[in-house]
Amino acid sequence: MQSQCHFRPELSIQICGSKPFLGAESVALFKQINAFSSVRKACEKCGISYSKGWSIIHECEETLGYSVVKRCQGGKDGGKSYLTEHGEKIIELYERFLHEMDEVCVQKYNEIFHNGEWLKNAE
Repeated sequence: MQSQCHFRPELSIQICGSKPFLGAESVALFKQINAFSSVRKACEKCGISYSKGWSIIHECEETLGYSVVKRCQGGKDGGKSYLTEHGEKIIELYERFLHEMDEVCVQKYNEIFHNGEWLKNAE
């Protein structure tokens, strides 16, 4: 029986200190913070709890030693949050790194699995 699937590699990368602090989930959260200017709305959009969102932010900032999210206290219209210049740069560098590693991953996959043919023809 031959599979009709098209196989491809999928890479997931986390940047770690003593433990992971930057990955797909944190980058998605940071992007949504910039889009909504709100940690609460960003968490809702990412499908994570508000406390988990803050935990992600604190872990990243504690590991790096600087702020990635700027918080402005609420007033009549509520507070706002946005990425610092360092936070924006982290997203840019992470996405560049991920893109380049995806290219290497596809190249190695094609080399090792013969463009996926070995997976299809296991007879």
